[in-house]
Amino acid sequence: MRKLDVVIPHLNYEHLDECLETLRRLTPEDVLGKVILIDQNPVYKDYGKLVDIHLRTDNLGFAKACNTGIRLSDSEYVMCCNDDVRFINKKWWKGIEDAFKRYPVALFISPHSIRDPDQNRGSEVYTMEGMEKYEHEDMPDEVYDTLLSDFMYHGGICFYAPIFKRENLDKLVGSVLGKAWFNEAFRYGGGEDYAMQWHAGRSGFMTIATAQSWIMHRWHQTKHPLTGEIGTKYDGDTWFGVYSLKDEEGNILDTPDVMGTAGRKDVPTVTIRD
Repeated sequence: MRKLDVVIPHLNYEHLDECLETLRRLTPEDVLGKVILIDQNPVYKDYGKLVDIHLRTDNLGFAKACNTGIRLSDSEYVMCCNDDVRFINKKWWKGIEDAFKRYPVALFISPHSIRDPDQNRGSEVYTMEGMEKYEHEDMPDEVYDTLLSDFMYHGGICFYAPIFKRENLDKLVGSVLGKAWFNEAFRYGGGEDYAMQWHAGRSGFMTIATAQSWIMHRWHQTKHPLTGEIGTKYDGDTWFGVYSLKDEEGNILDTPDVMGTAGRKDVPTVTIRD
């Protein structure tokens, strides 16, 4: 059994090949198990040997697509990877594995990205200064090693490529073992990440973003199915709406945090959609 299976929900991003090719080439061969593509794109494309399981579906949304892919996984670790991620250096996996050894109570650990939104710039997405060329090409070890030396671990959620330790994932309070770990109440996205961290906190786990592993995420590349606009936010229930404590009239009494210490006192069973 290999260590890592990778689930990739895919809708309409045009450069999925980049994610698949760099994942294959820059992940140690003895680590990478199945690459599982949950293909929701109405236009079919054959990705050949870059994909081990190619499942064609209607638009399930991110949460249900991840649940579907995880059910097809049997590895020690499973990643839910956005289709607009590019892997930039072969050392990315070592940083993840080292972080799990350091934090055995981690539910998931996410790598950092050299390209991120900046709240000080109105959430404009930008690439770290001097790293722009690595949006399109591999990063040499000597450059990658500067990232490892200049940044430290910190808690937080970075949900474009979370890697779950399957043993811990199956202990998540509120999950439906063998079937659903993400709450499918979040149909198209925009809440399942915070909800997952909330469940993790209530279950006694940590969620960590580590600067000992680096990739590149392009951000907001999914197109609106009608307008074709890139970066459109999806409709659907917010995580505040699902996890807030309310009175009988629906007024919010207490809003949740991402550690599971506020909001509803009960942990809701994960919603499974047909």
